[in-house]
Amino acid sequence: MLKIMKYLCPHYWAKRNRLSFYTSEPHCELINPIIESHKFKRCWLEKARNDFNAKLVKDNYEYTTSGHRCLGLIDLFNQGFTVKTGIEFAVETTDNDDDIKIHSNEGVIGLNERTQKFNFMRSDLLSKYSKPWGANQNVIKYHTPWMMEAPKDIVYIVLPIYLGDDNRFMASAGIQDPFNTVSFNCFLWWYPRNSYEVVRKDTPICQLIPIKRDKVYKSWKMFDKIPEYLFKKHEALVDMTYKTKCPHYSEFKKIAQKIDDKNERNLIKWME
Repeated sequence: MLKIMKYLCPHYWAKRNRLSFYTSEPHCELINPIIESHKFKRCWLEKARNDFNAKLVKDNYEYTTSGHRCLGLIDLFNQGFTVKTGIEFAVETTDNDDDIKIHSNEGVIGLNERTQKFNFMRSDLLSKYSKPWGANQNVIKYHTPWMMEAPKDIVYIVLPIYLGDDNRFMASAGIQDPFNTVSFNCFLWWYPRNSYEVVRKDTPICQLIPIKRDKVYKSWKMFDKIPEYLFKKHEALVDMTYKTKCPHYSEFKKIAQKIDDKNERNLIKWME
C-alpha cells in the first residue's frame, strides 16, 4: 500500500522529473547560484552589436555579417546552465609549468598540495599528452560547492564557456553523470605565464547541458545527394543573413519548420 501511495503522490513524480542542485555552503543558492545559460550575458556581444549596426549604415545594409548573429552560437548560449566560481582566487605562474601556485582564502598551494577547494591534476598523469596548445600542462581542479541530482535517464555535457569574456582559462569538456558522481568538480586549463592573475568570485567557468542518456543514434547513413528541402532551408538562412537588415532567429525557425512540415506532408512546392 505504501508503494502504491508513493507512486500516486504528485511530489514523487515532480522529483523524478526535476534537475536538482544542492550545496552545503550557507546561502550559496542565493548569492552565487547556478543560472540558466540564457541569463548569462557576454560583454563582447553588446560591443559586437554596436559595431555591426555602425557597419550596416556604412555599407548601406549590403552583405554585412557578424558573429553575434550566428544561429548556432545563439542556440548554444541559451542551452542548459552556467556554473560560476564560488570563491575568489589567484593563480601565480612562471616560465616553468611546474612552478604554479594557487592563492585563496584557504592559503597557498603548489603542485603537490591540495585544499578543500583546489588541487592539481599533474602533467605526469595525463595532461602532458593531451593539453591544448599554449596551456599549462598541469590542470587546476576546482571543487565546486555543488552536488547534482537528476532523473536516471539524464546526464550533463560539460562545456567550457565558449566565446566568453575571460580567456585566461578553459574548462575541460566532458560528461557529468549524476547517477555515478554527484559532486561536481571542474578541470581548468590555465594559459597565462609569468603572471599573477586574480579570478573574481562569480566568474563563469563552464556550461552544463542536460541530455538524454540514450541520446545516441543506432541507425545512420550517408548519402551522395542533398534533398531539395535542405537546399531550401539553406537558401532561407542565406537570405536572412545577407539580404535583410535585421534577421531574427525566431523568424528563421518558423521558416525552417514550415519547410519541414511541407516536406513531410508532401504538399505544394515551397514559396512558388
